[in-house]
Amino acid sequence: MRRLVKWAGILGLMMATTAVANARPMRRPPPPANPTAAPPPPRAERVKPRKGFVRAQGRYDWRNGRWVWVPGRWEKEQAARVWVDARWELQNGVWVFVEGGWKDPVPAYPTQAPPPPQAEMPENRPGYTWVPGHYDFQNGAYVWVAGTYEVEQPTRELIPGRWELQGDRYVWVAAEWREFPAYPTTPPPAPQVERVQPRRGFEWVPGRYEWKRGRWVWEAGHFEKEQRGRRFQQGRWEKRNDRYEWVPGNWRNAGPGPGPGNRPGPGPGNRPGPR
Repeated sequence: MRRLVKWAGILGLMMATTAVANARPMRRPPPPANPTAAPPPPRAERVKPRKGFVRAQGRYDWRNGRWVWVPGRWEKEQAARVWVDARWELQNGVWVFVEGGWKDPVPAYPTQAPPPPQAEMPENRPGYTWVPGHYDFQNGAYVWVAGTYEVEQPTRELIPGRWELQGDRYVWVAAEWREFPAYPTTPPPAPQVERVQPRRGFEWVPGRYEWKRGRWVWEAGHFEKEQRGRRFQQGRWEKRNDRYEWVPGNWRNAGPGPGPGNRPGPGPGNRPGPR
């Protein structure tokens, strides 16, 4: 009987020990090494400037799973160098601390030519002018800026921007709108070859170059209905002073004789071709 009581006591002690062990609180998981939420807005620090010193701005630090404010401090100036404040950056869903410090200054102008422009395939949009993309110089490096459309200006043309070497640096010359020259100062190109078949009762008026928006543009020829006793005299470009001006064609009396008019013939500008 005594042995039975002894074993019952031992069993009760073991059960009590197990209950106490199970009642111990579980350990909390450690706080994340990097926060997933952005730091609070920085506090306003009112300080007076100090000659010969640069202010390192205050910031929030991540300590033991919470944001803790760290006041700013003064850094002694370093010749030909700039102070860059520390910062938090979002990288792959977590905020990572980037140390600040003294760094060499970022050049204000590039000394090397920009890379070749990237290929762009703009669509034709009536009423708009395409402004090609270009490289911009930002924070000491070239950065590509994609092209865009601008509303067309009837009497002006867009001169794209460009990088120019000026002295020991490259300088960006911005795009600008310029007025089209009202008259050409160079003669038009040679007329294009037009292959047409004669049409009874009509005269052929050959194509010509017109001056539009500051450049030569080809206008195809067309047929004009014959006018009895008259023939069509072609227009022409004539040089007057320092420019070329267009003299329009018109119908004139044929005069004595039948006259060939402007029927398409084997000449270089109006060679007959298949229908």
